[in-house]
Amino acid sequence: MRTELALREFLDSRVSSNLSPRTIEWYEDSLLPFAKSCPNLPRRPEPIEGFLAGVRGNPETKRDSFNALKTFLRFICKRHRIPNPMDAINPPRRPRTLMTTLGSMSKS
Repeated sequence: MRTELALREFLDSRVSSNLSPRTIEWYEDSLLPFAKSCPNLPRRPEPIEGFLAGVRGNPETKRDSFNALKTFLRFICKRHRIPNPMDAINPPRRPRTLMTTLGSMSKS
């Protein structure tokens, strides 16, 4: 299946689910680079991991790309009854962050 056609099908489903235009735009912006990178919907995890390895930005950007792909492929694989290659991919690690305490907030 062509990734661009699958992406159009996914975005149409988001519109019909009445998601906000901003959310639909976010999905489109997040997934278009993947559709260009993988013209045919991958059946194996390696092309997806290759794409994710090339995502530039902070750890949250990488995590957002992963989450958008996960939602997209879950939808397509369920609808077309095909195995989901995302099941074999671990999410990107998040850096550890320390929670701000009340004591450190009052020192500012």
